[in-house]
Amino acid sequence: MHFSTRPYISPPTGYFVRAYICAAVFLLFLSGCSSTPDYPSAAPLSASQEGLRGYASWYGPPYHGRKTSNGEIYDMYAFTAAHRTLPFNSRVRVKRLDSGEFVDVRINDRGPFVNDRVIDLSKGAAGKINMISKGIAYVQLIPLRIPPGKHGRWLIMIGGFRSRKEAFNFTSIMQNRSKKSRVVRGWHGDRNRYRVQLEGFRSRQRAINLKNLLKRKGYDAFLVRIG
Repeated sequence: MHFSTRPYISPPTGYFVRAYICAAVFLLFLSGCSSTPDYPSAAPLSASQEGLRGYASWYGPPYHGRKTSNGEIYDMYAFTAAHRTLPFNSRVRVKRLDSGEFVDVRINDRGPFVNDRVIDLSKGAAGKINMISKGIAYVQLIPLRIPPGKHGRWLIMIGGFRSRKEAFNFTSIMQNRSKKSRVVRGWHGDRNRYRVQLEGFRSRQRAINLKNLLKRKGYDAFLVRIG
């Protein structure tokens, strides 16, 4: 499975959206939808919109032509996006809250792995809402179509370790918390940093609980859906 790492762009402060809130709001959305042969139809959300707002960023070169998390070849000119928890092939409207501009995208990748970001757009999608030069924009996500899904599997990604040894020491501490752990080189485009992936969670709530515990202890941890 491929997870791309994007360079970190320091965002304006004041808005921090947790990934588990976003996931929970989308699941509430799913439970309230009526069925069609292919997808649940979109319905107005009665839940709080807080988890659907945050910063959008974008990524292009050098990821153009590489594999995305769902195995596709990334085309930075297509209207696609990365999201940590939405099922692949979900369709979402991304609306800038300062200008009202919007773009509809399909989820085919995982990310972004920065705390206050809710979605990572392709260059083409970012250009549609005029956020290329600034790099980020404060947006609202509006679900359009969510594929009927299998029960998701989950992993927790923890980043920022300064050495491979530090990362492996962390996996030994966490060996009783997950079925499998993996050390991967690279974090936010820095090849001198390492990240750890804790895998094998079939219970989303168990993964959320551990992710929240790690964040309270100061780790840069994110919940990621597999599949």
